[in-house]
Amino acid sequence: MKRVRQQNGGVYLDKRYGIWYYRRSVNGKRELTPVGKLSEYPTKAKAIRASHAFINDTPKQPGITFENAALRYMAERMPTHPPTAGAYRNYLEKYCIPKWGSLELTALATAPLEVEKWLEGVDRAQKTKSHIKGVMRHVFEYAMADGLFPISRNPLELVKVKGASKRRKQKRILTYEEWERFIGNLTAEPQRTAIITCLCLGVRREEVWALKWSDFNFVAGTVRIQRTIIGGKVYERVKNDASEADLPLDESLVRLLLDWRSKSEFNRESDWVWASPSQPAKCRYISTPYSEITSSQLQRERDKAGSSHAPRR
Repeated sequence: MKRVRQQNGGVYLDKRYGIWYYRRSVNGKRELTPVGKLSEYPTKAKAIRASHAFINDTPKQPGITFENAALRYMAERMPTHPPTAGAYRNYLEKYCIPKWGSLELTALATAPLEVEKWLEGVDRAQKTKSHIKGVMRHVFEYAMADGLFPISRNPLELVKVKGASKRRKQKRILTYEEWERFIGNLTAEPQRTAIITCLCLGVRREEVWALKWSDFNFVAGTVRIQRTIIGGKVYERVKNDASEADLPLDESLVRLLLDWRSKSEFNRESDWVWASPSQPAKCRYISTPYSEITSSQLQRERDKAGSSHAPRR
């Protein structure tokens, strides 16, 4: 949006015709507006007071709205990790823009308590509300960096989300008996071996499905987590730097994985550990990973075992 540059200007008298004019510069061009005749305003002071009406009536240029800033942020400064960018876009398009999109940033910056009250009414977990607040804070940071908003303390820092670190449901650890019932009802391969690997390593589902044989060092008894599969797409990075690490392998898990490797037709170093054999004939022997086990599949096995536990995301 092009900013209009203008001066407050002043008044002067055209002595030839006895008329007071209000004179100012707008975008480098001189602009004259008649104030009144000398007979109406015999002194310059009275003419100046009359010219104030023109100054006050000057249409104010609209400021940048939250929607404008959010759209520019999404186009220019979104996170590079696609799943994270998708989550940010969802928060902005589904929650923030419908509520605050038409409001100017300057107006929104003066209403942090209104944002806080609105977040309290959003029907989502406290952690999700904290994420929504966080992406709004990113929009303000971008606006300040881009000169759309004065550099100052980010107003979203004044918004509090209580209990953001608390879960709606408490995390529960399976007992040995529950684990036995759970895995006993899961017989399909490679899903069974994959879920055992996931739970033994404590990694996310999208990380275990993205494993390749080259990630394992069976001699040293370690595996490196370095990519994810989300929505059928492979991302050559994990959720955060702390997730990319060498993890130790128990001997029994090593034996289980080597047993699966001996049965799988995709057992080269470059192959996916959980490669899908259901491919068209022309690419029958090209290694492609299974999608994540579906929520309904996992729910059925949990129900059979009487458990509510699921591998983490």
